[in-house]
Amino acid sequence: MEIKKLIQGAKSKLINLYPCAHPPKDVQDPPPPAMLASDDNQNNPLPLPPANVDWTGPIISFCFASAFGIAMLPPSQRETLQMIFFRVLVILAFSFTWVRKYMQSRYPDWAKKMELAGILCSSTAFFLGISVSFPLILKIFSGFIYILCLIVIFICNRC
Repeated sequence: MEIKKLIQGAKSKLINLYPCAHPPKDVQDPPPPAMLASDDNQNNPLPLPPANVDWTGPIISFCFASAFGIAMLPPSQRETLQMIFFRVLVILAFSFTWVRKYMQSRYPDWAKKMELAGILCSSTAFFLGISVSFPLILKIFSGFIYILCLIVIFICNRC
């Protein structure tokens, strides 16, 4: 009995802290997707997700996690050519993202280019970091996928 009361008390405190977690009983569920796509609702299209996603948080998180991961490696594993290249990419991704945050109010065009450079460096570091422990054939395959992604991005942004 005491455990039930303890759980009920914890539930009520959580509901008070996070009121949006449980909608009120009088709120109806949204209509099913089939009804949203009907002819009646074509005048009211569904809202689109935001076009400009802020990549600062994910890139900075990736850079910090990578920095701690590299710091935990023994010195013999840190001095390989791949790890040196990986560290340089992480430093560049962090630097581009960090500087962009402070220059976007005065130089928005350059800030956008720096954000794209930071995204490129962090995605390259991701591909390199993931494939470090792969056998040679999987490293080649990972490199092929990376190059294919770059080609698709380049073609899609040229049109």
